[in-house]
Amino acid sequence: MQLLFVANRHERREAILEWLAGGLILVCDRYRASSIAYGEALGLDAAWLEDIQRFLPPADLTIYVDIAPETAAKRKAHDRDRYERDLALLGRVRESYRRQAMQPNWMLIDGERTKDQIADDVLDAVTARLAPPA
Repeated sequence: MQLLFVANRHERREAILEWLAGGLILVCDRYRASSIAYGEALGLDAAWLEDIQRFLPPADLTIYVDIAPETAAKRKAHDRDRYERDLALLGRVRESYRRQAMQPNWMLIDGERTKDQIADDVLDAVTARLAPPA
């Protein structure tokens, strides 16, 4: 499954590079880190998952809103897909994201707070990243 996701992203690689070179800002809700988190949670090697994505443009900023699977289940009680219903899997996904969030260019945000607090932190992170160098 992860190979299919990576292949799909690779198909858009040239367009992504063109957009970035043209000064566009791309926002992706899932990208390289998602393949690693879900693949690792399903038993795949994190280093291999990173390696198969080595030709994709890296993210300049990855924002991870950290939330316990149990909290997520309470916030979205209906219409949960099979991944969203598997709290054990989501716990492993969360651990992978938390490990990845120790890397440079990541912002870990506490998702257990209110929407407004989370939105303020996301806005601050993006604004800081987009600010011209001093």
